[in-house]
Amino acid sequence: MFCKILERFTFVGLMFLFTIHPVISHAQQLFRDENAPQHERIMDLMNQLTVEEKISLLIASSPGIPRLNIDKYYKEYKIEKARRIAQDKKDMEDAVRKK
Repeated sequence: MFCKILERFTFVGLMFLFTIHPVISHAQQLFRDENAPQHERIMDLMNQLTVEEKISLLIASSPGIPRLNIDKYYKEYKIEKARRIAQDKKDMEDAVRKK
């Protein structure tokens, strides 16, 4: 008798978890909803990040944040700077030719 009651509670509990899990996941990741207002998305992400995670996102390379499915990234500043210098040089040469 006790085993049948325990089985029913276990079954009902598992059904509840499987039903409520997608709702909880969606509510916890409002920052991924492209239809939500940008300010709300930003605030949601900032509220979910720890101080250490926020600091890790400030530098040129980030290890990523697996618990929020945020990929790692690396920004190559040297390449970007070289591109800007080349563009500035081209703009200056164009300006000289126009005179």
